[in-house]
Amino acid sequence: MTGEIATICGSDPATAGHYEARDGALRSIARNRNLSKADISSLLDYIASTGDVLRAERIAALKNDVLNLLRRQEKPVPGLAELLIETSRSGEHPAEVVDYCIQHLGDLQNEAADDRQRAAIHAALVEAARKREIDYSGTALYAIMRPERLAPSQEAELKRLTLDLCKPDANQNARVAAIQVAGQKQYREVLPMLRDALANRQSDAIVEIVSIGTLGLLGDEADVPLLESVLQRNKRRYAVAVKAAIKRIRDRKEGADASGKLD
Repeated sequence: MTGEIATICGSDPATAGHYEARDGALRSIARNRNLSKADISSLLDYIASTGDVLRAERIAALKNDVLNLLRRQEKPVPGLAELLIETSRSGEHPAEVVDYCIQHLGDLQNEAADDRQRAAIHAALVEAARKREIDYSGTALYAIMRPERLAPSQEAELKRLTLDLCKPDANQNARVAAIQVAGQKQYREVLPMLRDALANRQSDAIVEIVSIGTLGLLGDEADVPLLESVLQRNKRRYAVAVKAAIKRIRDRKEGADASGKLD
């Protein structure tokens, strides 16, 4: 193990508790595309490790950069996808670390060695998306969407997971992500939940903002009074979002009307 790798991995007692030193060591080798097998093995062991003395968010940032370095190697790193799957499932790592692992797994779907590995990655992402009480379940939804093409069964599964995470009892950050996914995927089944969120004056402001945007994508003219009532409640916070949503709804209606006239 080289000195830089030892520092990165926290194996040097003099720097183990100093994020800046460990991050600096990582930056010094960040352009290396041909790490030795021994150094790659040490970095993989570090990703799998759970005893780091740094704060969780700094562990996550460091491990994310290590994963970026491993994924930039000229030759694919054997076992990387399997390690990320195990890390996401073990329950032994901070949620911040698992979130990064899920993001990388999402990217690796299009780089998978074969269909079997691709299926294993997808299964791990679905498992993470079902942990609706944790932030990273929303990250998993985005990761599931990442492949260029999903099988019909996977599309149906994504829809079920998304609509479940749109419910009020899901983790707030995951719910926000799910509402955005519902808009991107045109899941109109989410509309009752959006309307309830905007009619409920106790809803979180971020949930309201994304609900406004998604209602603009999926709603119709009947939703305009609700959007206007939200605007009256808080003109300063919601003016731009509400006006944009109403414009989308009306532009869509005008387009549909024009198409009908042409027919």
